Amino acid sequence: MLVLDSAALRRALPPRTAVQLIRDALRDGLDPEAEAPRTAVPVTAGSMLLMPAEWRGHLGVKLVTVDGRPHPVRARVQGTYALFDAQTLTPIGLLDATELTRIRTAAVSALALDTVASSGPVDLVVFGSGVQAGSHLRAIASARELARVRIVARDRGKLAAFLAELAAEGISAEPAGARAVGEASVVVCATTSRSPLFDGTALRDDAMVIAIGSHEPDAREVDSATVGRSYAIVESMANSSRENGNLLLAQADGVVPRGITTLSRLVREPFLPPPGPTVYLGSGMAWQDLVLASHCITLTA
Repeated sequence: MLVLDSAALRRALPPRTAVQLIRDALRDGLDPEAEAPRTAVPVTAGSMLLMPAEWRGHLGVKLVTVDGRPHPVRARVQGTYALFDAQTLTPIGLLDATELTRIRTAAVSALALDTVASSGPVDLVVFGSGVQAGSHLRAIASARELARVRIVARDRGKLAAFLAELAAEGISAEPAGARAVGEASVVVCATTSRSPLFDGTALRDDAMVIAIGSHEPDAREVDSATVGRSYAIVESMANSSRENGNLLLAQADGVVPRGITTLSRLVREPFLPPPGPTVYLGSGMAWQDLVLASHCITLTA
């Protein structure tokens, strides 16, 4: 049985490769609507998530823990990914689920951006200074020219370290406040916040918002104004109706998007949403992990 650590996953899955693998799976008929629901099990220190999926000869399950307590060093999300042969049911690989989650989440978001946003330079605002904030920024930078990058984060120490890390990679970024969304063409929300991060009425009419920090029905990063002004993209209709707090809490306020579609439909039948802001509301699905894990195992076998 192969064991792939975070370094092996990074080598096998540079950003554009990960994006293309997700795109190809959707084009080839993978149906996110058929996925079994994620199981969340409460534990003393937080929760444990079980995420199973099957696709093209492989079975996989991601087991991750989500720490309910802030910690200055330890990752909030940790776990492992087990991959099986779908015919023999034999275990064939163990992968670092923390790294796999980081890569696949940004890849799906970057694909959503590819499907609807113009190809010009990006004026980017990122909420967050953690793993997913960095992963999304780098995934976008790998495919787009960055005209300007601004980071909004509550923890000044982490923000300073994040800016220094980006500068060492040649990415120029500056600190900002929530009002920066008024000038942004792309806004990434990659936080653990359970309440809206900015005022959606301030968004540009051509802005795209990527909100990926919530997989719970009672937590959201964007407000009802953002949802109501926007054409929404979701991973699946079934998944979003179960656990996407960004959408469900807006609906509880009596607000619905101007329109809604799935990422799989956009990939298979490309079209441009009507004028106005666009919002990708992602909560993460097991098929995404399986597609990338299968590639890594095949590549290294």
